[in-house]
Amino acid sequence: HCWLVFVDTCGLGRRIIDQLTRAGQSVISVLPGNAFATLAKDTYSVRPDVRADYEALFAVLLDQGNIPAQIIHLWMVTPPADRAEADGEQTLQHGFYSLLTLAQALGDQEVEHADITIISNEVQDVLGDERIRPEKATVIGPCRVIPQEYSSLACRSIDVALPEAGSCQEDLLVQQLIDELAAGITEAVVALRGNRRWVQHFEPVSLPAQSKPTAGLRERGVYLITGGLGGIGLAMADYLARQVQARLVLVGRNGLPPRQRWQQVLADQGESEGVGRQIRQVLDLEARGAEVLVV
Repeated sequence: HCWLVFVDTCGLGRRIIDQLTRAGQSVISVLPGNAFATLAKDTYSVRPDVRADYEALFAVLLDQGNIPAQIIHLWMVTPPADRAEADGEQTLQHGFYSLLTLAQALGDQEVEHADITIISNEVQDVLGDERIRPEKATVIGPCRVIPQEYSSLACRSIDVALPEAGSCQEDLLVQQLIDELAAGITEAVVALRGNRRWVQHFEPVSLPAQSKPTAGLRERGVYLITGGLGGIGLAMADYLARQVQARLVLVGRNGLPPRQRWQQVLADQGESEGVGRQIRQVLDLEARGAEVLVV
């Protein structure tokens, strides 16, 4: 594979790169900087939260035929710091915004498939005695949402307890991470603590039934939904249509074609995806008694 590694300052990324290189893998390193630049052969810098730098990086890699199939993001591996000393804005730039702009730039390349592994420390509270940095935990948001926005991208988060550099525990951690990377993405959220591997798991909880499920909703009320033609927006619209026959204003970036063209669009494109699917869902809303205005 071609691997793109966003290298941390603690040395963990370098250890992983050494292992990958010895295994005959092609590895490209990325460091945070003040501009997009070529620092050395297969080593670049980008501004963490500037999409244009990522686009420039992928343009260079595309010219070289090196679009990565595996991406390891280690910028959330940092030395332990007191909360008062931590730079929250820089953490967000190197974590949340970096992942956001990375996914957007990578999505524009229309890659066939890429796995993104986010390696961090101080994110997951597993054993109860860890030092936790809440601003780092914002990376879980992009980790869960990126695969929903880009079908060609898969994403996972691996949180670690950072051992002393050069120790046997560090050797163990590097091997654990190599094993995780070699196995592919099986779980979205993983934590490595000592020689144990923890996986986030959810169990269903039964809640008492509401006596009035539409409490707070007005029959035939007017409801405006931003992102109203997206999956979540249309699901909410469907609920309101079924429960209170709402009058719905669905706001989207592109809207829909003029209503007189809908049947022709359905005939030409079908109703299983894209604009045809949105038109079919709006017609279904109206069939349930809702009035719909698409803006």
